Amino acid sequence: TWSGAGSRSVAQCTGRQEVPEYSDYLILSEEDLWNQCQMETFRASGPGGQHRNKTDTAVRVRHLPTGTTATATEQRSQKQNRSKAFERLRWKIALSVRRPPPFNPIDSSSDSNYDIPDELAAILPTRAKRKRLGAKHYLYPLGIQVLLDILVASNLS
Repeated sequence: TWSGAGSRSVAQCTGRQEVPEYSDYLILSEEDLWNQCQMETFRASGPGGQHRNKTDTAVRVRHLPTGTTATATEQRSQKQNRSKAFERLRWKIALSVRRPPPFNPIDSSSDSNYDIPDELAAILPTRAKRKRLGAKHYLYPLGIQVLLDILVASNLS
């Protein structure tokens, strides 16, 4: 639903779903992740002249389950800013939302020959280049999130 608030517009999904505490938000399709978000448009300050001051092209996207927010103001197109803000939101979720790792990295009794999680293996340089995900792929932040989860669980050692 859209509602005007002065010079701001807010779009929010009305059919939100309950999300478990440790949800794999980054595995969700773009549409499913978007349904968990609230988008706000506003007029950004800065260079750009009259056109920038007349239209609400700046976009702020907030992921409601985590409270993570991303903003894009650099383009004169709201569609481009929305896409950029959504891309930044995926990265911010990857960098800020911690989940338990798929194994206990500090348990010395566990087998040292553990399997690297597929999400992490997909971004490692040891994988063949044609099978490796690039930094612009929408699942790349998921690999970074798994790596950070493992590092945090092992006290960053």
